[in-house]
Amino acid sequence: MRALFNWPQFLVPLKCGDEFDEDAEHTTAQATVSSRLPSKGPKSGREAEFEELCSRLFERLPRVDIQEFKRFVASIDSSVNSSQRWTQVFAYTDFASLPMHALILALAATVEEKQLPSRRVFAERCRLSLRSRGIADAVLRHRSNHSQGRSEADEYIRAAHMVACLEQPVATEGYLDAAVQFEKMDDVRSALACVYRNARHRLRAGKLAELDADIKTFDVGSAGVDTMLAVLTATAPAKSKLPSRKRLFRRIKAELKSRGELDKGLLDGLN
Repeated sequence: MRALFNWPQFLVPLKCGDEFDEDAEHTTAQATVSSRLPSKGPKSGREAEFEELCSRLFERLPRVDIQEFKRFVASIDSSVNSSQRWTQVFAYTDFASLPMHALILALAATVEEKQLPSRRVFAERCRLSLRSRGIADAVLRHRSNHSQGRSEADEYIRAAHMVACLEQPVATEGYLDAAVQFEKMDDVRSALACVYRNARHRLRAGKLAELDADIKTFDVGSAGVDTMLAVLTATAPAKSKLPSRKRLFRRIKAELKSRGELDKGLLDGLN
C-alpha cells in the first residue's frame, strides 16, 4: 500500500491551534524551505499566471503558509510530468496532516487538471472533510451567478481564505468578510466562530489598533443579525480602547432599525 502523502518536503505544516510568533515562524520556514529547494530559473507561463492569481487574495493569510504552498506548486508544475505528480498528490494526500485551507488551495492551483479522476475524488474528500468539521461545504461550490466575475480558481482561493479564518492560530485579515459570507451560506456556526476566534487572537496579542481597524471597516449593510451581534459581543471587553466601536454600535442599530429587525432588548448591554 502506498504511504499517505503529506507534502512534508514542500510544505511546512501549520501549528494549528497553538499560539506562535508569526515573524519568527516566517523566518524559520523560509530558511528551511530555501535549504531544500534549488534556485529556480525563469517562471513558466503557468507558474507566473498562478502566482499573479493568488497574489490578489494570498496576502490575507499569514505569510509562512502561503510562501511554502507556492513553492510546493512550483516544484510540481516545473516537473517533467506535472499531471502525474498531481495525481499522486490527489490520490495519497493525508488529510489529517495538513490544514484544510491548504488542501483547497491545491484545487485552486489545479483548475487546468480538472479532467484528472483523482482530482475529482480529492475535491469530494475536501467537501466531506469540511462537513466533518462542521463547516458548510457550500464554500466549494463554484456558482457563476454569484461569482461577480471571479474565475473558478478565484472561487477556490476565496474559499481557502474563509476556511483559514477558522483554522489559523493568529488573526487572519478579512475575517469579518468571511464571517458575513458564512452567514449568507446559512452556516451561522462558522460565521460566529470566525468572529470570536479572530477577535480573541487580536485581543490576546494586544493588537487593539488592528481590531479597531477591523470594526471600522466592517460592512454592516451586508451582514446578518448574528454576525452583527457577534462583533459587538466579541469586542465588548475592550470597548473603552476601541475608538470606532461607539460608531459601530450606532451603525448597527440604524441598520437593524431600517430592516425592521431591531427587536426590543436586542442590543441591551452591547453599547
